[in-house]
Amino acid sequence: MALRQTLGLPALSAASIVADMRGLFRAGLAATRRFWAAQGREFCEAVLGPFLIQRSLLIVVVCFASLLIPHGLGFEALPGSALFGGWLRWDSQHYLLIAAQGYGVTPWGDPNGFFPLYPWLVRGLSWVLPLPVAALLVANVAALVALGLLYSLVSRMVGDELGRRSVWVLLLFPTSFFLTAGYSESTYLVCAIGAVLAWQAGRHGWATVAAVGAVMARPVGVFALTIPFVVGWLIRGRDRKQAPWLCLGALVGAGAILLTYQLALGDPLGFLHARTVQHLRVFSPFPGPDSYWDVLWNEGVGPNLMRRLLNWSAIALAGVAAVTLWRWREFELALLTVVSIAVPVYFHGGLFDAASMARYVLACFPMFIVLAKWLPRGNGARAYDLGAQMFQIALAIMFATWRWVE
Repeated sequence: MALRQTLGLPALSAASIVADMRGLFRAGLAATRRFWAAQGREFCEAVLGPFLIQRSLLIVVVCFASLLIPHGLGFEALPGSALFGGWLRWDSQHYLLIAAQGYGVTPWGDPNGFFPLYPWLVRGLSWVLPLPVAALLVANVAALVALGLLYSLVSRMVGDELGRRSVWVLLLFPTSFFLTAGYSESTYLVCAIGAVLAWQAGRHGWATVAAVGAVMARPVGVFALTIPFVVGWLIRGRDRKQAPWLCLGALVGAGAILLTYQLALGDPLGFLHARTVQHLRVFSPFPGPDSYWDVLWNEGVGPNLMRRLLNWSAIALAGVAAVTLWRWREFELALLTVVSIAVPVYFHGGLFDAASMARYVLACFPMFIVLAKWLPRGNGARAYDLGAQMFQIALAIMFATWRWVE
């Protein structure tokens, strides 16, 4: 009390605290009403409704299929849940390990090659929810927010109609089921799309913060949120008012990653020394014995056929989208698309060794702007949507039953 009097602060009482809380509640309620009146209905129609409809259908169908199809051997985070257990597969184990006990090699795996933002969010929510439930909730809330940001970005660039269409295109993209799984893709998209949207709106502070998050979510953020924007700034004449300050956020995020690994492992480059990363081509002075083309053409029709076709199709699609964006003079988005797929292609010893390029292409989110504009309307759009939905269901079932090939 003496300190409060010395500083000139008013005395506090239970009544004053209650009054302050009521005031804050009323102010928050008024702000929520204003948001709903201005944007809430539009958000529900363009983003929330499609998300709930499409993801509910996907989850239910995958659940029934998982009950009927024998499972391969693998990690089970929710062994008693047919409805949600199938969404915690493959790399989800590593994220759950980080969320549960931090970095370090364990008898269950080496999660050190995975970046911390998503598992940190999961760990925070696990104070009130079981860890696997928290992992799915964080991923799906982030997916919903990412769709809302994509809608805002596309609407700002080319109009509301294509903004709505872009939401459906991303939802139905064959590998977008990873946004619902216990993976970091949705968390990365929130930060990356948010950084671009804030940068376009001239909100450099928010863009910088979002860039920090993108880098801490996935390694590709270090490259995707620096190189394209520096090059774009140079092409556009080096105007100081248009300087890409979000690049500083990416650099800060990189420094935070190094500090995280130094504190956790005593090795700032611990993510490069993880077992899951050691086989990558970038650490070898010589390329592998088989080129990408040799693998593609000489391996023949076998269990990796689907993976080969998916990966090469994803790379080709990202390349064509980048060329289109460049012709639209969206230089930064074009380069972001290229870098987002070129980095994993370069870092992996082969397109089919360690990870799916068809999954990584989700980071090339400007691609969905091009697809929204290119895809047919009317009956053609319905035919595409149905085909994409069925293909996505098939891939999600393979993922849930431990038959997906990464």
